[in-house]
Amino acid sequence: MIRLNNFMPHIEYPTEWKYSVIGYDYERVRRAVEEVVPGEFSLKFSNMSSQGTYQSFLLVVTVESEEMRESLFYSLKRHKDIFHVL
Repeated sequence: MIRLNNFMPHIEYPTEWKYSVIGYDYERVRRAVEEVVPGEFSLKFSNMSSQGTYQSFLLVVTVESEEMRESLFYSLKRHKDIFHVL
């Protein structure tokens, strides 16, 4: 977990966590999320790049632990159909 000014934030689990996911189109991103995220999630369009190349989506999922939260982040980030995750 990233420390801010040597402070480790306390997060109570389980909790809803939001990821910004950037990809090329909704269907490819949705399939990627379905491959990575166990169980239910919400995926909503958020924005489109100025040239229309990329689209961003808000992914909301319930995470059970810090390990699960980080694992989802890195698994999404490594997926071939996802350009970037925040």
